[in-house]
Amino acid sequence: TRWPLFRVRLIRMRDEEHLLILTAHHFVCDAVSAEIIVKELARFYDSNTGTHQPVPERHGAPYREFARWQRTMADGGHFDEGITYWKKNLRGVTQIRLRYDTIDEDTRSDPNQPVSFTIPPDLTHLIREYGKLEGLTPFMTLLASFQILLARHSQCLDISVAVPVANRTQHLWTGTVGPFVNMVVIRSDLRGNPSLKEIHRRLRDSALLAYRYQEVPYFKILEAIRCEQAQDGKTNPINVSFQL
Repeated sequence: TRWPLFRVRLIRMRDEEHLLILTAHHFVCDAVSAEIIVKELARFYDSNTGTHQPVPERHGAPYREFARWQRTMADGGHFDEGITYWKKNLRGVTQIRLRYDTIDEDTRSDPNQPVSFTIPPDLTHLIREYGKLEGLTPFMTLLASFQILLARHSQCLDISVAVPVANRTQHLWTGTVGPFVNMVVIRSDLRGNPSLKEIHRRLRDSALLAYRYQEVPYFKILEAIRCEQAQDGKTNPINVSFQL
């Protein structure tokens, strides 16, 4: 990591056209923060060009207040209930062992090569409508499908996946720029040959509990797992993540 962690460059393309490039390290900015920055820049631009009302004062405590609050909560035992939950819920969790299919030489040379695809609009509509009937968000429905896929390829019926959460549980932080994003683990039990609806029910219950304890820092969750399983600090028992 090299300083500065937040960089801005303005490139003049033509007399009336410019390109503004913002580069931010995840140490100082997350996805929600990026949206806040872009929206504020747009409002300031409109205000200074006379196409919009003056920019109102931004509401949101400084990030240092969040850091201080988090330390106070940790020192006061606020996370104890959550840590107890994670220890119990993730007891015995293991890495998902995936079997990699034979691939061509070009793909093998770059193990991090992305695979892109598009979900058709009609399928997206069906996912949303199904979710309304079953009390699921599109995220839950797609995560369940992803975990079923992982189970198929790993021959494992106990699937744990890390997912990012905004972690802005207090109103004070809604307009604050900073690295709030946290990770939680959603564990699904696919044993007993459950129906698809039952898999969705289990995942929904697991997800809601995970969101309830999302304030527990992810490193604390990993510490709880390692302590429970007597693992060394170099082993990450959660090796798959899912982001929508």
